[in-house]
Amino acid sequence: NSDEEEQCDYDKIEINIERQDEMVVIDEFSLTQTEFTCTDTLTATITVENTGLEDQDEVSIALESKALGIDMKSKNFRVNAYDESGNRHTESFVFNAGKAEEGDYRLMAIVYYGDNEDDTEEVIVHVGACNEEAKKLMTEAKLLLSMEDEKM
Repeated sequence: NSDEEEQCDYDKIEINIERQDEMVVIDEFSLTQTEFTCTDTLTATITVENTGLEDQDEVSIALESKALGIDMKSKNFRVNAYDESGNRHTESFVFNAGKAEEGDYRLMAIVYYGDNEDDTEEVIVHVGACNEEAKKLMTEAKLLLSMEDEKM
């Protein structure tokens, strides 16, 4: 059946994929919410994956927003090579908007590894209006927490 030969004809193409020795990427970056006010507490969850050929012993994840005053970094951890179990790691960061003005802000997730090579992901968050009463309550709560810390 010559019709079948025409329809089932194919060419073979060989593809070589070269994997880098060192490559850790942000696989997931999520927030409990992207719209909040000064009284809300949020959690950012960041998962990184080693897609490289070599284990990475000194990896860390950071969450940053200069405008929101957020500068948090995990302790160093290890992720195994891409083809081994233990090649992923997740960190969570808890934060709030503090005294930020209403508006949109950039929140950055950054993974550091090797010789300061990095991967970044960003999320735009919206901080809603925060009335004076709410700001006063936040200030009082922070004062109480700092007094508790001093007692310990």
